[in-house]
Amino acid sequence: MVLVPTRAFGWVRKTFVAPESTYGTPVMPLAAYSLAALDVSFTPRQERLFRMDTTGIRSYQNNRFSGRKSAEWSIRKYMVPSGVAGTAPDDDDLLKAAFGAKATGLTSTVRYLPDDETLQSLTIMSHVGHFMHGVYGAAVNQLVMNFNGTDFSTFEFSGPAKDFMWGGSTTLSAGANKSVTNVKVADADFYSANVIVQLGAQANGVTGYKILSVSSNGTLKISPALAATVASGATISPFGPALSLAGAALHGITGSFTATTGAVTITSASVTLNNNLQLRSDEYGQSTPTAIILDRMRTVTFTLELYLTKSIFYLFGEGAAFTAQNITLVAGDTAAKRFRCLMAQGEFEVPKINEPGAEGEVTLSVSGSAQATSAGEDDCKLEAY
Repeated sequence: MVLVPTRAFGWVRKTFVAPESTYGTPVMPLAAYSLAALDVSFTPRQERLFRMDTTGIRSYQNNRFSGRKSAEWSIRKYMVPSGVAGTAPDDDDLLKAAFGAKATGLTSTVRYLPDDETLQSLTIMSHVGHFMHGVYGAAVNQLVMNFNGTDFSTFEFSGPAKDFMWGGSTTLSAGANKSVTNVKVADADFYSANVIVQLGAQANGVTGYKILSVSSNGTLKISPALAATVASGATISPFGPALSLAGAALHGITGSFTATTGAVTITSASVTLNNNLQLRSDEYGQSTPTAIILDRMRTVTFTLELYLTKSIFYLFGEGAAFTAQNITLVAGDTAAKRFRCLMAQGEFEVPKINEPGAEGEVTLSVSGSAQATSAGEDDCKLEAY
């Protein structure tokens, strides 16, 4: 039985992130692409352009032009290692898309490292009860890694996408016979191409039916052909496979921060990897972006919050001298259930002292950036180990 409530609730959400073999060619959701997320957001972008030629009136003419389409997206989730040495976490594809590469030949460690030339594109879908929406040709422009002493450690992924898609729940306006690929629905506005649906009890096993195209007369072209006849009036609803998830979230009560000078006790930290990527979106004859372009410098920055104890006042001198630091931020304390962020050439800025009023403890805010070594492509690495 499929529950199709009138309203949608956050707890119903199932998220799927799939790598694309070709940029902008959507990949349909499967259990293998499951992801547990705290927040998922998609923002469609559809240009609507006014004509600017004059006609003797001070109003725009009622014939706006539909320009290029694109989208923005974001996902916030817990840091969740797989729990099995050498096995990638559920967000493997997101992490590869953020960094660009994953090391090979390792046995007990999964290592993500920067790639200067290419980034993986993704299809991201969210199934929330009676509707589904998502984007494809998605690129990870920014990854923020948050380490907090009083909360769970998190990843925040965000970036642009080539195009967006949507699917709701309506009914068949005519019966659909076995083996057909065209079905009639009550309202075609409920759907775009590239979403997965279930027709009545027919779900094509555990993969659903993909909408290939939508016609204004209410016809959906689906793939594959229907496996059985579905009666008129049957509900058509988005289909999301059952999730397959692994691992446990990491809380800030376990973890550590070390620099070249040794271990430092912090209250929180964040590391931001910004790819500064662009989507090629100005080619003639194209209604959506056509490629991910890496024509700008990648940046890695970090922030630290800590109590200003007597022993760590040396950070002022280190910051003023821009002394290179070998920085390691660890979340977790058990083998196969840890992440660590590595910055071999981290540089502190001069810290900021935060003085309280009559009550409270003096704290320190430290910002910094990470550069690559002479080997290159190593300004920031992430390991599940």
